[in-house]
Parts: sequence; C-alpha cells; structure tokens
Amino acid sequence: MYYAIQWAILFCIYLGTAKLGLSFYPVSSFAALVWPATGISIAALYLYGQRLWPAIAVAAFLVNLITGAAPFIALGIAIGNTLEAVVGSHLLRQSKSFDRLIVKLRDAVDLIFVSLAVPLVSASIGVIFLWVGGQIAPHALLGTWVAWYLGDMLGALICLPFLLRWVPPLFHRPLAEITELGALSLALVGMSYVVFWTTLFTGISSFPAAYLLFIPLVWAALRTGPRGTTLSFVIVSVMATSAAVTHHGPFSSTAPLNALLALQLFVAILVMVFLTFTSIVEEQKNSTRELEAALSKLRGTLKKISSEDRAKSDFIATLAHELRNPLAPIISSLELMRMPGTGESEKPRLIGVIDTHIQVFRRLLDDLLDISRISHKKFTLQHETVELQTIIEHSRETVEEFYRTRGHTLSINMPNEPIWLKADQVRLQQIIVNLLYNAGKYTESSGKIQLTVTKDRATVRIALKDNGIGMTPESLQRIFEPFTQFGTTIEHLRAGLGIGLSITKRLVDMHKGKIHAESEGLGKGSKFVVTLPIPANVQLPMLLKKKKQAAQVETAHLEVVRSSTRSKILVVDDNEAAAEGLGTLLRLVGHEVMVAFGGEEALTAAKSFVPDVILLDIGLPGMDGYEVIKRLKLLEVKALFVALTGYGQDEDKLRTKTAGFAHHLVKPVGIRELQEILG
Repeated sequence: MYYAIQWAILFCIYLGTAKLGLSFYPVSSFAALVWPATGISIAALYLYGQRLWPAIAVAAFLVNLITGAAPFIALGIAIGNTLEAVVGSHLLRQSKSFDRLIVKLRDAVDLIFVSLAVPLVSASIGVIFLWVGGQIAPHALLGTWVAWYLGDMLGALICLPFLLRWVPPLFHRPLAEITELGALSLALVGMSYVVFWTTLFTGISSFPAAYLLFIPLVWAALRTGPRGTTLSFVIVSVMATSAAVTHHGPFSSTAPLNALLALQLFVAILVMVFLTFTSIVEEQKNSTRELEAALSKLRGTLKKISSEDRAKSDFIATLAHELRNPLAPIISSLELMRMPGTGESEKPRLIGVIDTHIQVFRRLLDDLLDISRISHKKFTLQHETVELQTIIEHSRETVEEFYRTRGHTLSINMPNEPIWLKADQVRLQQIIVNLLYNAGKYTESSGKIQLTVTKDRATVRIALKDNGIGMTPESLQRIFEPFTQFGTTIEHLRAGLGIGLSITKRLVDMHKGKIHAESEGLGKGSKFVVTLPIPANVQLPMLLKKKKQAAQVETAHLEVVRSSTRSKILVVDDNEAAAEGLGTLLRLVGHEVMVAFGGEEALTAAKSFVPDVILLDIGLPGMDGYEVIKRLKLLEVKALFVALTGYGQDEDKLRTKTAGFAHHLVKPVGIRELQEILG
C-alpha cells in the first residue's frame, strides 16, 4: 500500500513537471532551459528506492504521447529518462561517503559529477529516437543534443541538491533560521528581478549585472548553509528562466539561441561554484565544531586525569598510613612476647592483638583486589536466594566492636516478615558492612546511626542515616568515585583508602540495584539509600530444606576434619619464613610435614618423602610451580596438589586448574582454609 502511494505521487509529480516543461520549452525550438523532472526523478529513486522506476517510465511515456510524439518516439524518450534516473541514483548510492545533506566537499563533487554525467544517457537516447522517427534532420542532431543535455543537466544541478536537502521536510526549525531564510529569499527575488527582468545595468559594460547575485549567494553559503543555498538556486533559476522566456533582461539582447545558451551556461557555472563553496564552508564549520568538541573533551579528560592523579597521590599517602597503623601494634606485641618479663597469661591477649591487625591488612588487600577485578570486568557474583534480615544481622556483628570503641549507637528497623532476595550473600553483606563502616568513620564519637529497611511489591529499600560530618553538593557528586575522600580533619581523610564506596556502588549495580547519597550540608549528617529488586517467586520450603541440609553437611565436614587421619604434606615455598611457619602450624595439628625451598628440592623431596598433599608456591625462582607440577606428574607422583599464590584473579585460578592443581589458595593462607581442604 505504501509503495503504491509513493508510486502514484511520483507519477503525478513527474507527469506534471514534464508536461509543464514541454509546454514552455519544446526541444525542437532549442529552448529547453531547465528540465526539473530530471532532478526530481533522481532524487525520488535515491530517497525512496529504485523500485519506483516504473512511475517515471509510464509518466515520461504518457507526457510525450500527450504532447504529440509518436508512440515509438515517446517510448524511446521514456527509456532514456528512466535510465537517466536509475543510473544517477545508483551512482549516488554507490558512493559510500556521500551525505545527502551536503556537508562535505566530496558530497558537492558527487552531485556535480552525477548532474554532468547522467544527462548524456537521456540526451543521446532521446535524440537517436527523434532522428530515427524522422522528427529532426541530421544537421540538427548536435544542436538538439546540446539543448537536451543542458536542460537535463541544469534540472539535475538545481533540483537534485534542493530535494535531497529539503525532503523529507524538517519541521520545528528555529525561528531565527526561518526568519533568515525568508529574508534571504526576498533578497534573492529582488536581486534576480533587477538582474534578469530589468535593463538597469545593460548599458554599463564594465559592470555585468549578473554579478550582483553573488551578494545574496555568499550570504546564503556563509549563514544558511546547504539549505539556504539550494533554495537560492531554485529562486534564481525560476527568475532567470521566466525572464528569458518573456525576452527580458541581459540574456535577451543577443540572438535567441545564443542568449539561451549563455543563460544556461551562466546558471550552471553559478550553481557549481556556489554548491562547491557552500560545501567547503559547511565542512569547515563541522571541522571547527568537531575540533571544539574534541578540545572540550580533552580539557575534561585532562581535568579528570589531574583530579585522579591528586586522588591517587592522596591514596598512596593514605595507604602508607593505613598499613603503618596495624604494623605498630603487631611489632609492639611481638616485642612484648619476646621480653622475659612477659607472662604466659599475657600472650593470648597479645596474639589476639596481632590477629586483629592482620585481619586489617587482609581487608585492605581485599578492597584493592576487589576494585581492580570489578574495573577489569573479572568479577562475577554467585547468586542464590538469601534472607536480608540474616545478612543485616551478620553485618551488625561485623561492625559491633568498631562501633563500641567509638561509642556509636546503631538502631535497626526491619519488617518482621522475612525478605528474600536473589543475591551474592558475601557481596551483599559486604555492601552493608561498607556502608556501616563508612557511617561510623565519618561520625564523631557517641554518634547515632540508624538502618531502616522498607519494602514494596517489587523492591526493598535499605536506608542508612547518621548524624556525622555531612557532605557538600560537590562531595555528593563525587562520593562514589574511587580514591576519593572528603572530610574536615586529617583523621577523616585518613579514615580509609577512599575505595569502599566505589566498590559498594559497583556491587549494587551488579545486583541490578541503585544507590544514592543524601546530605543537607556539612555538619548535618548523611544518608545512603540502596534499592534492590525483589524476585517474583521464591520457593521458601525447598529453600529452608536446602539450608538445613547444607548446615548438616557443614557440621559433618567439620567433624571429619577433627577426626581426620595424619597426612604427609610437602610445603614448597622460596620464602623460608613462610614455609617454615606453615609447616609448624601443620605439625601442630597432627600432620607429618617436610619443607622445600625450591623446584629441584621439591622434586627430590617428593621421591623420598612420598607426600599425600603438596602445597606448592607458584612464584618459585628458576623453576616455577607450573613447571614443578609438570615434572612431578611425569614422575607419577600421586598427591593432592594445592597451589599457593598471591594472585587470585579468575584467569589465575583457571590456569592452575588446567595445570592440574586441585585447589587454588591465595596468600596469606590460614590453618582453617587448609583444614577444610585436608578434611
């Protein structure tokens, strides 16, 4: 249906313009000034597809038949006009860089080339059929061909760019642009009238009147671009053609044939020059805009780099401070344990201090690894159905000691009924713990912090409000950027690494949730709100059954570990202190242990010791862990291979698994992790 409507519209337009053209400018009188149907047909096939060619063929055949041509001649002319349109539209489509909006010099060149080339087809075929049909004498062939060619060429040069730039029509143009186009049109009509309809400058040979048109055309090229320039071509051609037909203006003062030929050449050159000029101006404007946009983007990037550079410098200073803080009590506790006067009753407390601050080290490293993995998209969630109240309770227990030391009061308001979510249990708890730690760090001693959980049918809302130092509007915009910290004192700025909230936001995003921060200003507290989706259906009975079974399996597993038999374990690590320390721990829990500090030593020990388990460091000097396990397998050593490494990325785990390791442990390794494997 849509195709039929397009076909009918094109048929009527072509038939009307062609009939009008033949009525005023019969080819036989050498007065084919402008043939608009040429530009219309090429533009139509380019814009709406070449399947519309039958409309052109039928319309061209009928209009020539109506105006008195024999059927044979009408058919030949229709073939030429149709081929002209098909070839022209095909050439434009084949030019991959062509833009119908004429914003580059290449676009103008393509249009001019098509306008000059395709009339060769219609003019040649049409003149041949006229000659064969006996309508023109042999001596008139050249003159007829030239008139036909120039008429079609001008039709393409004037109508084709105009239609490509104005169709489909673009409404809702700015009022200033419409006003300027209107003023330009009036100026062109007035100037064209002076040039083509009057003899005002006819007697002044030193001042060709036609050059007056350059004034509004330059205005069109510089101010209104291709839209105004193509409109100008139509106005000038209409005024010039109508003046020539009625024998007015400078192009009617000589012999008729020469006058018409001169007018055609003048209009053609005028169109080609200003079409090229306009495209160059437009391309320059676009290049300037692109350059300004690139410079603006570059300035923004430089500003961001500068900001990130400052943030990273602050981060390095803060990291050094944070690492030294737990080192001080660890060193002090170790020195106290070495002193002869320290009693046995003091050692458990000192060991507890060391363990607490080692966990601080571990948390710092985990944060750094998390943000690196998330940034490089090497981080995945383990989704399962979890109960939100349980996770919040575990989070509260995690920060309980920290809140107690600062004198904070934490109040939690939650619905009584369970809230079930599809989430990664560990990472969801990490989100809440990070927010709780953040609220505690940026709230002065004896602060009040409130966690409120509300839900509707599709989402759950976790809001954490404190009466801490608050935030400025600038801080609210950047609060989730990595390595960014805000505060009013050195203690606030050194309260962490500035990556906790960044990790939190990325984890929330990965859970398909949203997070935002609110604050009324400095000293007025802050509020963080996390919104998470609630799954539509949760099989609660089956879920509770699975949780119970999992708890039973975990309990049974712990019992197996406690009652496990003695294993022969080979520890391979080039860090002698770490290897000996791990070996001592394993001996204390009842295993037989041998320690090796290199690849060759490990191969020798494996032959004599015949271990059940081999804890193998990957980063060994000379012969790394991958080469060691390869040679051990060639020696047919039957043992459980466990990789020890400081690298914990997914690709690292995949590589150790591919190499033949049964387990991948990231340093530092605790005895509990080893017990789970050995069990």
